Amino acid sequence: MTHIKVVPPSHQTGFEDILIRVEQLDKPTLLQFVDIVKDLVYTKNSTNVYETQLLKKIKNNIPASIKRRQKQLYAKMQNNALTFPEKEELMLLNALIEEKTAEKIRFMGELAQLRHVF
Repeated sequence: MTHIKVVPPSHQTGFEDILIRVEQLDKPTLLQFVDIVKDLVYTKNSTNVYETQLLKKIKNNIPASIKRRQKQLYAKMQNNALTFPEKEELMLLNALIEEKTAEKIRFMGELAQLRHVF
């Protein structure tokens, strides 16, 4: 494997210094280097895309229409005006919301792992 001489870790190396050293590589090694850099970019991009997807799933986990309907049914229940079919609907909505909340927690765990937050 070809090596690139860099300054000790206590010093900072600028982007231009790195490019000057990379220019000194022979063509096969340079092509290999480019492939490695492309993989790094792809990995970072994929992570960002996946992170964005997770954030959307976390934010939009429970549709507003379901929350609104649950709130309506709770209001009717507090006024003792809930019919039996509405009571069953409320129980189904509560179960769905519990399931979605558990899913949201799982997504938050995945995001924490992705960000190395423990």
